[in-house]
Amino acid sequence: INKEIENKRLFLIEHGIYSTDDFVAPQEIIYFKYIKAVFTLRYAFYAHNLTDVIPDDYDVATPRNYTRIKEDNVNQYFIDEKLFSAGIITMEVDGNIKVRIYNKERMLIELFRNKNKIPLDMYKEIINNYRDIIKQLNLALIVKYANLTSKSETILKQIQLEVM
Repeated sequence: INKEIENKRLFLIEHGIYSTDDFVAPQEIIYFKYIKAVFTLRYAFYAHNLTDVIPDDYDVATPRNYTRIKEDNVNQYFIDEKLFSAGIITMEVDGNIKVRIYNKERMLIELFRNKNKIPLDMYKEIINNYRDIIKQLNLALIVKYANLTSKSETILKQIQLEVM
């Protein structure tokens, strides 16, 4: 390994992580190190083109019993297992970077579940973008995901009032 690093055919990204590329995007490192983590909230809204605000750090969801992530650029949200696994997809972002991320239907639920964690101007932008694509979304999935939460009626009413 040291010889490959010396010949610049292998690069040390961080302790225990090597790459044949000299630069690895932070999303790839998070995806590699925390296999169960799923991108959510601000980064997911950006990745799904629901906002043009590039977040300074990354929001990830993990199951409640998952190891605490101690990274300066990662905000971790612990979620009950039944809700955690709903709507996970693998998606290419920022070119060819693969990440685990929630789909747009799930992110609509997350928008209302975490309304107080999103700046108001970003919230309004995301709502407006959801209005533009609502006919492309799977409404049955939205209802299914909402029903996995403890505030399903409230969330579904908010979607009806603000997005439909």
